[in-house]
Amino acid sequence: MTPTKLGSQADQSDPQLPLRKKVLAEPGAFGLPPLLEQRRLEYLIPNGAFAQRAMYDRMLLWQIPYYRENYGDTRIVMSEQGKDRNKNEAPRGIILSAGLQALDVLHDHGSGLGHIVKFIRLAPWRLPCDMIGGKEEYLMILRCGDLIADEDLELKLRKREWAVRAERRKDKDGTPITAHVLVTDQGAVRNPQVPFIAEEY
Repeated sequence: MTPTKLGSQADQSDPQLPLRKKVLAEPGAFGLPPLLEQRRLEYLIPNGAFAQRAMYDRMLLWQIPYYRENYGDTRIVMSEQGKDRNKNEAPRGIILSAGLQALDVLHDHGSGLGHIVKFIRLAPWRLPCDMIGGKEEYLMILRCGDLIADEDLELKLRKREWAVRAERRKDKDGTPITAHVLVTDQGAVRNPQVPFIAEEY
């Protein structure tokens, strides 16, 4: 694995950037899975984000911007208002923790801790996790059913490391059906579970 550059994906215009780097726990401090540890260091996710573990079907996410601060490949830079909206309203984040039920569903769908995912845009619940330079930091609280896409899974499929395969099966009544499954790079088959999805979705 390529050595992780500290803060490489963090907001480089953040005035708190030097302090964030200074107070960040050293590599390996929390015994995290490799991908999650890589993302912790790249995005400078605060130490307090790892002080608790999600339970049941809940997940804790660290919100990250949807877009770079430049518009496309141009030199036009977003306004401060645009940067704030991009950061605070972006339906995109990193899965930091998941309850046991959530881990089951994530695993079966090819997702997991450290993955970058997209979710229902206006997820309202936030959990204070740390204070850096007088500014409170928050985690987002979601269920698996709030997720709508996984960028890391798509990358595995695009590289043909993983695959989607259709299988003929019979349902509980004996009726023939087609079921789509994920096949990992080790040849293991994952049968997706249906997560809890609130009625209003």
